[in-house]
Amino acid sequence: MKTCLIIQLRPEDETADNEFEAILKYSELKENEVTRLRAEKTGLGQIDLSNHFAIIVGGSPFDVSTPEAEKSTVQKQIEQEFTTLFAEVIKQDFPFLGACSGNGQLGKYLGGHISRKYPEPVGGTDIFITPAGQ
Repeated sequence: MKTCLIIQLRPEDETADNEFEAILKYSELKENEVTRLRAEKTGLGQIDLSNHFAIIVGGSPFDVSTPEAEKSTVQKQIEQEFTTLFAEVIKQDFPFLGACSGNGQLGKYLGGHISRKYPEPVGGTDIFITPAGQ
């Protein structure tokens, strides 16, 4: 059975667990429908997209706009591994949702300018579909 790959980058277990539970809740996915990967602990490794139907990447303390000299070894490794992953995701037009850090990683890969000019506070946003949007 294919699963949704949830890639997490948060080093704090409690925070990562809370994020994981929120992803399950709002995606309406069940634990047996997902594969959880704590990339900050293990790296991304070799991801075979044929085992998954989608990828969701959560947030992290990493900021792709951090000057290269200030990035940790773990951050540099993960960013390099995302470059490899995105090459396949784009090639296969594979379903991908990047939240926070996942979005920044994809933006960087696609050549977007990621900066700290318009920071947002940490927190969720409620989204509603209007009758016109339906």
